[in-house]
Amino acid sequence: MELMGIKEFSKSRNISDKMLRELIKQGKVSAGRYGRKWLLVADVVDQQLREMFAPPAKQDKVRNIKKGRYQSALKALLD
Repeated sequence: MELMGIKEFSKSRNISDKMLRELIKQGKVSAGRYGRKWLLVADVVDQQLREMFAPPAKQDKVRNIKKGRYQSALKALLD
């Protein structure tokens, strides 16, 4: 378990610290304050970012297709 500050984490993951701060503010990324400094658990935040930006599963595409649209379902499976 590695604790990192926002700037340190953003530099090591090549994302903007402004974006990371916004995600923390929105509650999408876990962070805690220690005094005046925000600290992140690197492994946890990495997992949260992966889940946030991962493409939807192919099965989800098929479930969202209305009845009778088999060609669209096949195309979703093949994409």
